[in-house]
Amino acid sequence: MRMVLYIKILKTWRGKAFTAEELKGFDLLNILGKTAQLEVVHSDEGKARVDSVFKPDGGVKDQDTHNAKEAFDIDIYAREFYAMDDETKAMCDIHASFPEWMQNMIDESFEVLAGKKKGGNTPAAKPAGGLDEFKKEVSEDDIPF
Repeated sequence: MRMVLYIKILKTWRGKAFTAEELKGFDLLNILGKTAQLEVVHSDEGKARVDSVFKPDGGVKDQDTHNAKEAFDIDIYAREFYAMDDETKAMCDIHASFPEWMQNMIDESFEVLAGKKKGGNTPAAKPAGGLDEFKKEVSEDDIPF
C-alpha cells in the first residue's frame, strides 16, 4: 500500500509516470538533494503535514544542502541486533541523531522488534546470518498490529 502511495507522489514530483523499466531501476537515494514544491496543510489542531509533492517551476534541480545528505534504512538498522557490520553502525549513528520521539517510534517498529527477537535487545558483537534467513523466522503473529 505504501509503495503505491510513494509511486503516486513521485509521479506528481517528476511530472510523468514511470515505465516498468524505470521503476525497476529506481533508487530512492537518487532524489536526495533534489528540489520539489510542497503543499503543506494544517489540521484543526494546527499540526502541519505535507499533503502533496509537485515538480517545481523550472524543473527538478540539484540543490546544495546545509547538512550532509543521509538516508536511514530501518532494515539495516534492525540487522544490528543480530549481525553488526559497518552498514549497521552507520544506521545507528543516524538513528542517534534523531529526536527521542522518532528514535522511540523506530525502536517500536516491527522491523526492530523482529531484529531484537532474533538477536536479543543489545547489538550483536559480530556478523551472523543474513536478513533473508531471518525473515523466514518471523510469523504474522510477530506483527504488533
